[in-house]
Amino acid sequence: MYPFKAFVIESDLSNDEEGQVSLVFNTYLKYFNPRVLGNNNPKEVYSKRLQPDGTMVLGSIKYYDEVKRREDKVYVVVNFDQSLGDAEYDRKDNTITLYYQKYDKLNNSLKRNKIVHELFHAKDYKKPTAEYIKATSGSTVGSKRDYYTAKNEFPVQIAAIMHEINLQQKELLRRSKAGTGMSFWKNRRNLLLQSIANLINATKMTEVHVPQFLSDYKGFIDILYRNKNNPSYKKYYNEYKQKLKQLYSNIQRTRFTNSNEEGA
Repeated sequence: MYPFKAFVIESDLSNDEEGQVSLVFNTYLKYFNPRVLGNNNPKEVYSKRLQPDGTMVLGSIKYYDEVKRREDKVYVVVNFDQSLGDAEYDRKDNTITLYYQKYDKLNNSLKRNKIVHELFHAKDYKKPTAEYIKATSGSTVGSKRDYYTAKNEFPVQIAAIMHEINLQQKELLRRSKAGTGMSFWKNRRNLLLQSIANLINATKMTEVHVPQFLSDYKGFIDILYRNKNNPSYKKYYNEYKQKLKQLYSNIQRTRFTNSNEEGA
């Protein structure tokens, strides 16, 4: 049995992995742009690109596998069939599948995040628990608590949330270094810190204001707050809160400078 601490992914994506995610994501946008497809069925438009199983390959991502302790490669494909979810990772084929009928309805930020989320599954794979399988075996998700706290899902949810917050911070830092509007970007960073502080300090879900860029994780966050006093589940809430506090401190310590100050 895994110790609880082993559930939590400690690493983020490397710059190389991040770049490959962007490349695959942009490839999706290129092929599935409404201006390109019009009212045509994408499965018919790209029929010559389909594999024997009916999926379309977008590309691949080289990543470091924390379990195998070596570099590996995961392929990202588009599936046009009906599905319960919008994306999933399959360890057997080492493939990330994006289910077009649901995935394409997401906004672009969530589309990219879905690829990141599934890549975290690949990087630190854990076999699905019986509770997780039961929760996802029907036409709808069964017990959301069993789903979100499963040893193969909880650490990925945490890692993906931390990753999205970090992306926001990195983008604000990048823009601040452009040399214009420094005070504006500092204020935006303060708003980001306020959002994190709210997630840390809220005592119940009605007090939580989930920022738009984390909207895909509202269900997960809701489960944590609803079970934060449950003796069997409060460890998940505590781990989530600890990670947020660490990230808050890291962002707070980051100094905003523009390119002129760095060169002085």
